[in-house]
Amino acid sequence: VSTDGRCGAASSNGATCAGSAFGNCCSVKGNCGTSDAFCAASNLCQPLFGTCNPTSTDGKCGAASSTRASCSGSKFGNCCSVKGNCGSSAAFCAVANLCQPVFGTCNPTS
Repeated sequence: VSTDGRCGAASSNGATCAGSAFGNCCSVKGNCGTSDAFCAASNLCQPLFGTCNPTSTDGKCGAASSTRASCSGSKFGNCCSVKGNCGSSAAFCAVANLCQPVFGTCNPTS
């Protein structure tokens, strides 16, 4: 388990992020984290060194998805709404509307 936030080949011992204090996902660059930048399969998350979220195929994301899917790279939009739906408008993407950054892109203002 990573003790320095690094994982996979970027770690001196091939550490995993699963169970680390930095987050359970290992990014393509070898860093542990919890946001979609680290966890989305479409962002090349490393499943051998942590948890990865698949890309939504039905427009559902997060807890509303049976696979805890991410909206990043989905045909429905890159943002995951508070209700667990993918989209691209402010209703889905705005932080003020409780967009879910672990499962998609969120915008400070929309």
